[in-house]
Amino acid sequence: MRAAVLGLLLAASASAGDAITTETLLAEMTDLERLAHPAAYTCRQFSSFDRLCTKGDPFANADRGNYLRKDGDDYVLAEATGPGAIVRIWSANPEGTLRIRLDDREVLKADFKALLSGEVSPFRDPLGGMRALGGNLYFPFPFAKSMKVTCSLGNQYYHVGVRAWPAGTKVVAYSPYRMPEAAIEKARAALKEGTVAPKDGVRRALGQEFAGPGTIAEISLKATGPRLREAALKITIDGELCAWAPLPDFFAVGPEPVFLSTFAMTAAQDGTLVCRFPMPFDKTAKVEIELPPDGAKVDGSLLVKPGACGPLRFYAWWNGTLKLKTRPMSDWPVLRGEGRGRFVGTSLVVRNPVKQWWGEGDEKISIDGEVFPSTFGTGTEDYFGYAWCSTERFCAPYHAQSRCDGPGNRGWTSLNRFHILDDIPFEKSIRFDMEIWHWDDCVLGYATTAYWYAEPGFRHDAAMPTLAERLAPAMEAAFAVTGAVEGEGMKVEKCTAGEAARQDMSAFGEGWSGEAQLWWKGGCAGDALTLAFESAVEGKRILAIALTQAPDYGKIRVSINGVVAMQEVDLYGGTVKRLPEERVTVELKKGKNEMRIQITGNNPEAKPAGHMVGLDYVKIVD
Repeated sequence: MRAAVLGLLLAASASAGDAITTETLLAEMTDLERLAHPAAYTCRQFSSFDRLCTKGDPFANADRGNYLRKDGDDYVLAEATGPGAIVRIWSANPEGTLRIRLDDREVLKADFKALLSGEVSPFRDPLGGMRALGGNLYFPFPFAKSMKVTCSLGNQYYHVGVRAWPAGTKVVAYSPYRMPEAAIEKARAALKEGTVAPKDGVRRALGQEFAGPGTIAEISLKATGPRLREAALKITIDGELCAWAPLPDFFAVGPEPVFLSTFAMTAAQDGTLVCRFPMPFDKTAKVEIELPPDGAKVDGSLLVKPGACGPLRFYAWWNGTLKLKTRPMSDWPVLRGEGRGRFVGTSLVVRNPVKQWWGEGDEKISIDGEVFPSTFGTGTEDYFGYAWCSTERFCAPYHAQSRCDGPGNRGWTSLNRFHILDDIPFEKSIRFDMEIWHWDDCVLGYATTAYWYAEPGFRHDAAMPTLAERLAPAMEAAFAVTGAVEGEGMKVEKCTAGEAARQDMSAFGEGWSGEAQLWWKGGCAGDALTLAFESAVEGKRILAIALTQAPDYGKIRVSINGVVAMQEVDLYGGTVKRLPEERVTVELKKGKNEMRIQITGNNPEAKPAGHMVGLDYVKIVD
């Protein structure tokens, strides 16, 4: 057996040469300059989309549990003949056992959830990771002849992204017996660290035209002041306007900068915005910022290195509106154009006036005039790598939800996904539509920025938007009790056990101020939580305290500035609801005051025997 395995290893090593291997594809995961070259492959997506979409019902939405076929006791998620490579796997509910067969050999058998959570070696974070309830794996599994992905259970939402090379392309299949551990660790480290600016570049000023050939390796600027979305970024390459977007949206953090850390784009807490997609040019290049009067201020520079890194040009274009009706359902044009190139990313900004979910719509990407899209998804959040309408913020190397205001899915949401390993090449044309499929009949603000590389002269139909179309009007505030100090906004001074954090209460009905509460979980009898709040007055005052009851909540004692204000409160109840205010007389200090909540036990009826606590707000009545 050892001799047979050794023979296979030697044969694979000898045949590799200039072949496509797991190692070469791992190197591509962090090589942005390769995107500026024409691709020698295509990329498609297998998914669980509703098959009625192929029969004249484009907005059919039963996207769960649809497979290619049964194979014995397993369900076939994806299957293809080679040469090719699996490049991405995603699922909202990865359950059961996942198997991957390459060239008629089983190369991977793993718990589906553990694999997509980054818990299976060597596919650990950030290659695999659970992002806001969505399981992801970005890892190349090349094959020379065939591949098949199956699961032991048949009720998943799933995507499997697959590359295909022309027949005759030399590919060495992934093998667990020839694990490229050094290349894997190098890729993991680079993805965690992010892109690094080249050392051979020269800093150039914004607004300055400079001669080529060369490559803009980095755009770095700091934006401050009001009305940042009224500022716009323009990139002109060899006399062609290749990129236009509102300033925050270009850096994938519309409508205004928030923290972002991805491999290609970053936004720091101090307002520094960085793009590291390389932008080659032959003759001239210019990056300009259009600023509104008395608005944003921008200071920054470009890093330009000698020589064009490839023949394709970098393009980015914004398309948005503040008046998108959700009925009837429709397709939003992310990118529709003609030319040769490859698609490398999308950012999306949504202004949702209601709490209901806005993103049930699927991505539909058709290449070179396809009758039916070769990429057809299962939901907008699924495309961006998360799931279940989650409001959790996250940043990963290739995708992020950097903003989600709430309560629920109300307010502004900012998302992005960059196709680096799973870029989508096209020879003649590309049509990328995102379905507008909202649970409610309302009017959205909706804007996408598409990123792609193409040969000079790429033709697309996106118009130059007006200033009014890209404004970022403030959202109306959610219901809030006047004068309340929100529990979720109070500073946690000390927590002896567990965790105290904001909980969105919109799913439990009306009544909570700000539609949220401070939720303390993980404590037991005897544990205490100390919070701080400010008072503009001092002396004896009446303090209103609003708490929550639930089937798994405990009994508590409440003290203000060291004096017991509520001896024992039983928070157990058969349903989750906001309790009426309790008004107590307390001695307040001007400035900082402390509220101490101690768990004293739990109600015998509580199931499970819980000790959790929910605080909506406190309010100084007089």
